[in-house]
Amino acid sequence: MGEIVVEVLRAGPQGPEALRSEGVWSPGHYSARALVQHTGAYWLAQRATEEEPSTEAVDWSAFINYSADMDAAIGSYGANRTFTAPTLAAAQAAVLPTSVASIVVQTRDGTTGGFRTRRVPDEGAILAGQFVTGGTYLRQRHENAEDTITPAMFSDVSEMFAFTKAKIAVPKGNYEFNSPIATRDGLTLSCEGAAVFRPTWAPVGSARATPMFSFGAGANVDRLDVRLVAGINTIRTLVRFNGSYQVGLLNLDSVDLNNNRQPGVGDLISGAVIFSGEYGRAGNVFINNFDRGWASIDSTDLVISHIRNIGTIMGGYVSGTRHMHILSGRTTGLANPAIANAFNRGIMSRGANSILFEGCTDSSVSNWYTYDILEHAIRVANAADGTIIPNERLTFNNLRMYRPYGCGFKLDDSDLFLIKDIIINGLYTEDVGRGNWYGTEGFQNWASSSSTSPGSHPDNNNDGNKVACAIRNSERVRVTGFMNRKLLYDHSGYMGFWVERSSNVSASQIDTEYSRFAGVCIQSGGSQACEKIALDNVITRYNLGAGLRWNAGPSSGSAWRAVHTRGLVSQNNTGAGYEVIASADGSSPFQTITCSIEGRVSDNAGGNRSVPDTVNVSSRFREDVRENGIGTVTFSFATPGDVSVSYASQSIIWQRDGNYVNVEIALRATLTFTTASGALQILGLPYPALSAVNKIDLVASNSAFSSWNSRVEIVPSVQEGTTRIELRGYSSNVDSSPITASNVVSGSELLLRLSGTYRI
Repeated sequence: MGEIVVEVLRAGPQGPEALRSEGVWSPGHYSARALVQHTGAYWLAQRATEEEPSTEAVDWSAFINYSADMDAAIGSYGANRTFTAPTLAAAQAAVLPTSVASIVVQTRDGTTGGFRTRRVPDEGAILAGQFVTGGTYLRQRHENAEDTITPAMFSDVSEMFAFTKAKIAVPKGNYEFNSPIATRDGLTLSCEGAAVFRPTWAPVGSARATPMFSFGAGANVDRLDVRLVAGINTIRTLVRFNGSYQVGLLNLDSVDLNNNRQPGVGDLISGAVIFSGEYGRAGNVFINNFDRGWASIDSTDLVISHIRNIGTIMGGYVSGTRHMHILSGRTTGLANPAIANAFNRGIMSRGANSILFEGCTDSSVSNWYTYDILEHAIRVANAADGTIIPNERLTFNNLRMYRPYGCGFKLDDSDLFLIKDIIINGLYTEDVGRGNWYGTEGFQNWASSSSTSPGSHPDNNNDGNKVACAIRNSERVRVTGFMNRKLLYDHSGYMGFWVERSSNVSASQIDTEYSRFAGVCIQSGGSQACEKIALDNVITRYNLGAGLRWNAGPSSGSAWRAVHTRGLVSQNNTGAGYEVIASADGSSPFQTITCSIEGRVSDNAGGNRSVPDTVNVSSRFREDVRENGIGTVTFSFATPGDVSVSYASQSIIWQRDGNYVNVEIALRATLTFTTASGALQILGLPYPALSAVNKIDLVASNSAFSSWNSRVEIVPSVQEGTTRIELRGYSSNVDSSPITASNVVSGSELLLRLSGTYRI
C-alpha cells in the first residue's frame, strides 16, 4: 500500500486485542510497512506477514506497550471493546478505533472521580457529562454511563445536576455553585449527612425570580442541605419542587435574615422552598432565618410530615392548593422584631403569619405550634388574584398558638363571605396580643406601613385585630375544644372567641379568660344575617368587658335566627355576665327562629345580666340563665322625710332562672319618723321588674301597723320597671291602696317576711 510515515505522539495501546509488543516505541516518526484493516479499523503493522489481514490476534503488533497497565487495557479491550485511560485528559486525547464502545476513566483529575462511559452519537452540542476523544476523522463522543454519579466526576455541581441520565450520590463536603441549578425530570439524589450546598452569588433584578435549585418533575431526594453565607440575603426562592416529587429531609439555612421580597413589594410567590405541581411528599423540612419560609403554590396532593420554620416574618403561604396535609410543625417569629423593620415590616405587618391561606381546599394542618408571630398565628383570608380555588373544606387539629401579636386563629376574607366548611379540633391560645396594646408604652402598629408611609403608626388603634379566635365572614364552621389563657402578660386577646357576620357556626368547650374586652362575642354587621350559631359549654372569666356579648348594634335590620349559647358559665368579669345589644335602631334583632342563652352567671362587677327591654319582650328571645345571690334590703317611704331605721335583720336571698327571679326577704326594723309620708317601700331587689304582674306572698308580719287602711289583706307588689316592693291593702269590692306612713306606728318594731317570684 506504499510507504507510510507515522508520527507517534504519546504512549498508549495501539492495535488489536491481546497482542504483545516486540519492541518499545518512543515518540517519533516511523515508516510503516503495511496498512491493514481489522474489525473495521486501520492498524499499522510493525512487521508484515503473508496472512495479513488475518483474524488471528497474534499476527498483530502494537505501536507502544510500555507497562503492565497497557497490557491489561489491551486485554480488556479484546473482551469488552473498552479502553482504559488514567485520567479524563488522557481519554480526551486518545485516538480510538471505531470499535471502542466504552472508556474506563480511572480518575478525573489524577486523584478521584473515576467513571465509566458509553459511546453516543457525535451530534449537536456537547451536553453535561459528555466529552469527545482526540482525532479529526476518528473522533468519538462519550458520556458518563454510571448508574450513580458523584460531584467528583464533573467539573462542578452545576454540570452534575445538569446531567440527565443517572442517580446522583453526594458524599459529605461543601459544594459551592455560582449559577442556578435546574435538574432533569425523574432525578434521584442521595446526599450524605454532611453534604452542604452553598451558593456563592446573589442574583439581582429579574434574575431573582429564578430559583437557585429547581427540581424537575419526579425528583426523588433523600436529603438536601442548602445554606446561605453572610451577605447573600436577598434570595427570593432557594429551592423549588415541581410535581411528583419526594424529599426526605430538607434543611435550608441563612446566616442573615433573608429578605425573600424587596421592601414594599407585595409579591407572595417566594419562599426558602416552594412546593408546586401534583403529588408531592416531604418528610422533615427545616428552615432557618428566612422572611418567608415556605409556600405551596398551585399544588395538589401535597403531604408534609413536619415543618420547622425558625426566625421568620411571613411564615408559610398557601395559594391555588388542593389536598395539602401537614402532619406537624413549629414556627417561631423573630427574637427581636425590630430586625424586620429594615424590610419595612414589623409588629402587626399584614401577612406576617405562620401560615396564610389564600386559596386552599380539602386540606388539613395538624399538631401546629407557633411562637411570637408578628401578626396572626394562622390566617385564612380571601383567595389570591389568579387562583380559582377558594378557602373551603379545611381541617385544623391540635393548634397551639403562643404570644402572637395579632390573632391566634383568624378566618376573615374581607367581607367576601367565601370561607366555608372549616373544622377546628383543639385550639389553645396564650398571651394573644403579646402586651402590645394601644396607648401602652412602646405600642407599635405596622399594619398601615406602606412605601409612601413606612414604619409603625402608633396613633392607629388596631386592638380589635387581636382576638384569640376570630371567625368572620364564614359559613359552616365547627370548633371543638378552645382554650385561651394568659401567662406572661396581663391579658390574652382583645376578645377571646369572636363570631362576626357568619352563619352555621358550631363551637363547643370554649374556655377563655382575661380578655381586654368581651370574653365571647357574637356580632352582626351590615345586612348580613347572624344565623344558626351554637356555642355550647362556654366558660368565660376575668374579662374587662362582658363575659358573653351578643351585639346587634353595628347594624339595623340584620336578622338573628337560631343563635344559641348553652352551658354558659360567666364569672368575675368587669363587665356584665352577659349582655345583649339591640340593633342600631333599638329594635330586637331576633326573628323567625328563637334564640336563647342558657347557663349560670355570678360575681360580675358590671351585673350578671344586661338585656334591653325591646329584647326582653321579644317572643324570639329566651333566657334560661341561673344565678344566685344574697344581699340586703331596706325600708323607706315614697317621701322619706326624717325617717330613721334601726335593723335587726334585712336579708334577701334570690335566685334567677331565665326571666324569673325568686326572692326570700326577711326584714325586722324599727322606723322612727315624724315627716315621712307616702307608700311604705322595700328597696333592693336584684333586677327591675318587667311588669307589675308578679306574685310575692306576705309570709309573716306583726302589729306595728296602726291599721291596714281599712283592708283585710296586705299584698306585696313589685313595681314595674323598678327594684322596689310596695305593700298594698286589699278588700272585697274596694280598690287596692298602698300602706303608707300613716299606717305605721313610729318607734315600734316592724316585722315582714316575704317570698315569691317576679319577671324581669
